[in-house]
Amino acid sequence: MTSNVGSQVIAEHAQQLRYVSGNDEADIEISRDFKEKVMRPILRRHFLRDEFLGRINEMVYFLPFSTSELTELVNRSLKSWSEKALKRHSLTVTWNREVVDLIVDGYDVYYGARSINYEIERRIISLLALADEQGHLNPGSRVNISVSHKSVKDEAWSSKKSNENLDPTISSPPRIVLNVTDAKGKVNKVLDLTQTTISWA
Repeated sequence: MTSNVGSQVIAEHAQQLRYVSGNDEADIEISRDFKEKVMRPILRRHFLRDEFLGRINEMVYFLPFSTSELTELVNRSLKSWSEKALKRHSLTVTWNREVVDLIVDGYDVYYGARSINYEIERRIISLLALADEQGHLNPGSRVNISVSHKSVKDEAWSSKKSNENLDPTISSPPRIVLNVTDAKGKVNKVLDLTQTTISWA
């Protein structure tokens, strides 16, 4: 039997233990004291019957991922998607560390690994599908996924050249862009499909 009862409390406790240790990658262990004084009352309130809890031999606590574990999860998932793109569509898909870091930033402790899969599908796979749907991807194309850090002033300048008062140091949220090179290596497009703009390199 699995349950999310107390998952938020466990996640916060684990993050606190990592913070106290001064190491995000530290192996942490839930103490017996925490299990008895914090988790047991939560379980009693939820299940209402001590007889039921008495039948449970052991409880396994799933702790939040460390940054290195999240990075590994993202890379594995991206590798799986890139293998599918190569096999099904003859597309070579690559990415850099900045893309991985951006996806890791979208991690939600409550949803665990599912939030990583959601971020990859929302930020990357949907863009690849849109680029394909719009005819930008052909068999043999190379797609390099990267992160754009256009400033607010850059964006205002490209849409309306009248906003001179914007602070150029203010950045918009980073966005995923697709750098596409065709099979012959001649055409190089930078697709920022979140803004529906295409620039030719």
